[in-house]
Amino acid sequence: MFTKQTIKDVDLTDKRVLVRVDWNVPGTESGQIEDDFRIRASLPTLKYLRDHGASKIIIISHRGRPEGIVTQKDSLKPAQPIAEALLSEKVRFAEDARGDIARHAIESTERFVLLENLRFHAEEEANDEAFAKELASYADIFVQDGFAVVHHPAASVTEIPKLLPAFAGLLVEKEVKTILSAMLQPQRPLLAIIGGAKIEGKIELIDEFIEKADNVVIGGAMANTFIQDEHFGGFDVAKSLYDSGEAEQIQRIYDDLQKNNKQLLLPTIDVAVGTSIEDTERKEKLTTDVWGDDVILDLGQKSIAEIEAAIDQAKTIIWNGPIGYFENPAFMEGSKRIAKAIARSDAFSVIGGGDTADLIDHLGIATDFDHVSTGGGASLELMAGKQLPGVEALQNA
Repeated sequence: MFTKQTIKDVDLTDKRVLVRVDWNVPGTESGQIEDDFRIRASLPTLKYLRDHGASKIIIISHRGRPEGIVTQKDSLKPAQPIAEALLSEKVRFAEDARGDIARHAIESTERFVLLENLRFHAEEEANDEAFAKELASYADIFVQDGFAVVHHPAASVTEIPKLLPAFAGLLVEKEVKTILSAMLQPQRPLLAIIGGAKIEGKIELIDEFIEKADNVVIGGAMANTFIQDEHFGGFDVAKSLYDSGEAEQIQRIYDDLQKNNKQLLLPTIDVAVGTSIEDTERKEKLTTDVWGDDVILDLGQKSIAEIEAAIDQAKTIIWNGPIGYFENPAFMEGSKRIAKAIARSDAFSVIGGGDTADLIDHLGIATDFDHVSTGGGASLELMAGKQLPGVEALQNA
């Protein structure tokens, strides 16, 4: 299931290791870090490299989307003291990822060196070969542990593995193994819950789950696109967000459901509406009663209970995407109750990163799930059966 060599397959003694992590952590305008989940997720790999004799561990990452422009809010410098506290060891910070500044830091006495944001150089996202060569020159081997970026070709993702022996870190190995196991070898029934705003980008995931899951829940604004279609009820969604150009895809999905003798669980009973996403007044209505200025922003009580019942029956649950506009507390009810139902269930649970991970972290229940992915887009593509370029670039086992 995982066909690449990992850091357990290489002698690390006295090796200089360039390790790509994903420390793209949220923060304030001044750059202060508000959530260190992704930093903590990289600890097993960093500690393994240290404990198995690596002489220098050079940490590289991006943060934000600065597009080649140096910005304070995207600096990785605030990650340095957090990393030092977690590792219980000094971490040298280099104010640049290349040139004399980087090399001077790497030649320092500290074992751990953190380089500044790779995306402060436009060459990173341009997949520039010369930039990759400069980064590769710092080390003897390369370790990919940034699962959240392995679906996105970049100099530090797909070019460096062409220049150095390249191995998977423990996080990347765990992410791929866990997600593929849940998809391909689940305990059944397998329940898939897919949320979010748009169908676009999740078509392949829906297709995969129609084939592989026993039950499929569609929520969020994406559900509006289904329920307004005649195949799934032809409900009036009033002023709610929906994709008007997906009739052909909806028809194909409907045909696939018929062929596989399956149904989608949709909010066809009741919903919660407001007049806009800023509305603080939650009104619950039968789905048949939505009209006028109504904007569907969450599930209603009976629709939530229907999903809770499916959760109680499941042995494996994969959840990707909130099922209501959870950013507004008035419309968090559906996502919150479903999160708590999964957390207390006996099912093996996999959370697909991104907004879903943010939600359960906000609720303080992240540790109640079996696996919370660090990568929204990467986990989405892996679940959808796609190859991940940053993983494929690593050495085969």
